[in-house]
Amino acid sequence: MKTLPKNYALGLYEAIKTLESKTQIQGAIKNFILILKKERALYLIPKIISAFEKIYKKENGIIDIEVTTKNEIDFNTIIKNLGNKLEIKKKIDSNIIGGLILKYEDNLIDGSLKKKLEILKEGFKNG
Repeated sequence: MKTLPKNYALGLYEAIKTLESKTQIQGAIKNFILILKKERALYLIPKIISAFEKIYKKENGIIDIEVTTKNEIDFNTIIKNLGNKLEIKKKIDSNIIGGLILKYEDNLIDGSLKKKLEILKEGFKNG
């Protein structure tokens, strides 16, 4: 039976989450890689890393958020309002006219002026 990347990642996370020294963590990762080599699963490393990051962030309450704006903005305001455990990916899109679009987890909040104008346009068409 094949082991899924998520299961490998969970095993690695469980193995290192209580380790305190850099040397201990490096040793655990070295042993983990040897296991992957023995199981001929080295090709899964990119997927394991991705799954590990998701597990780590979930366990530590870190939220990935993508913020799309027309222009550069001060993200310190967002961090202060939403908490310090955010990893913000900034995206500039001149097509949104103004406002911003937030994406996090499976949520999308479109507060762009472009979207509001589209809704208004639809309202005139239908109403």
